[in-house]
Amino acid sequence: MTEPTEATLSTMTAAERAAEINVPTLAWVAEDPEHRAAGVLVEEQSFWSDRGIHTGLDLERSLLVSEISDSYKSLHGIRPRWIRTDLMTLAELRAELDAIVSVPTEDEVWADEDDEVWGEYQARCEAEDAEARASRAAQAALDAREDALWAVQDALEGFRERLPSCGQPQWW
Repeated sequence: MTEPTEATLSTMTAAERAAEINVPTLAWVAEDPEHRAAGVLVEEQSFWSDRGIHTGLDLERSLLVSEISDSYKSLHGIRPRWIRTDLMTLAELRAELDAIVSVPTEDEVWADEDDEVWGEYQARCEAEDAEARASRAAQAALDAREDALWAVQDALEGFRERLPSCGQPQWW
């Protein structure tokens, strides 16, 4: 579907442009009305006139400016109030929107790198698991050695008790 020109949009009312924009959405809902629903633009000129939108061009500009603002905020977390959309042509507004929506989101970047990143993550986890197993094995060996030393000490304690003290404390 080709985008209408500024000249074409200037000759339409906002209600006519809204009806034109609604056609594909209403057709999609009509294909399976029991399982589909969608929002559509109001098709009454008085509604748009109350908002200062009189022509199809006014409506198109308003929708593009809203989309630019919402898309930029979704991507960066702030609204781009410094973009002078009031000075832009329709073509410039469309180009601005295209530039904003062509920036990949963090989720899209991760989706492209998921396989590589996931592989690296799994390798790191496996290395950490192997290190933890080795550490537990080393600790078990130290614990066994310590238990053996305590057993020797306990045996010596019993031996010391059997030695005559000769009135002198025994410090070994």
